[in-house]
Amino acid sequence: MLTPSMLLLAVLLATPSPEIARARSLEETAFDLQRAGKYVEAEKPLEEAIAIWKKLRGPEDIEVLNDEINLAASYRRRGDAMLAVDLLERVIKTLDASRAELKLVNLRRSALNNLAVAYLDAGRYDAARRTLGSLLEGAKGPPSDERARVLDNLANVEMELRQYERAEKHARLALADWRAMLGEEARDVAISMSVVGTATMLCGRLEEARPLLEGAVAMAERQFGRDHPTVGSLSNLMGKLDRETGHFDSAEAHYRRALALALKSGFTKDHPIAGDAQLGLRLLAEARAAKSATGSVSPPKPSSP
Repeated sequence: MLTPSMLLLAVLLATPSPEIARARSLEETAFDLQRAGKYVEAEKPLEEAIAIWKKLRGPEDIEVLNDEINLAASYRRRGDAMLAVDLLERVIKTLDASRAELKLVNLRRSALNNLAVAYLDAGRYDAARRTLGSLLEGAKGPPSDERARVLDNLANVEMELRQYERAEKHARLALADWRAMLGEEARDVAISMSVVGTATMLCGRLEEARPLLEGAVAMAERQFGRDHPTVGSLSNLMGKLDRETGHFDSAEAHYRRALALALKSGFTKDHPIAGDAQLGLRLLAEARAAKSATGSVSPPKPSSP
């Protein structure tokens, strides 16, 4: 039978210390900021949480490593892919030296997936493809979040390498996985639809791509909010599609919306979303000039934003 003193001890042991409670609160704040697209603002609470965990448990603790993976995601999404690469490579090096517990194995796979996307954003496409290929080999079986994300990311890498048919195949597999797990309406479904739509567009089937991209934008507005930077990224894709099909006024509106959302999110004009929008506007001006000179729309380069 438990005595009152034993019960009190059990309660004390089960109650987190004020420092742990503070770290958890900071993590929740950062998570909410990231979901809202406020990646720069999410960095400070993550850095504070990491400092607390390091003080309590040391730099190799799983809590530290998990928060560092999330911090790297903020770095990448605000446009600093190389800073994300450096941090994630350090995390993976630490995990490789740790005991092969299941939770650490899973965390390592998450870190590798994030690293692959950072490689992609940094222009290191071969490294990204190798990393994702190794992850895909270990993600066989029923649909899972990990496999669907790996497939989406692999499709994005393959599009950069101009392997458009392979990209479309992987993107459609990812979308099927997301729909099997989440149904027709979810954040990940919207993003995956945009990947399928982009691959379809780059394969030259522009009108087939339109309902996919329009549906992705509409769903992203519902799931993320109209002012989220993800909507800006998808607006760039709609700008490209409308530019390529000669709908210049609509294309301009999409590009300007993407640029405005990037700047509203606190990104600089060098951020990929803002940069793609500005490049798209320049290419649009060239297309308009070419149409005025020749009376027809000149075909764009497949890789242009």
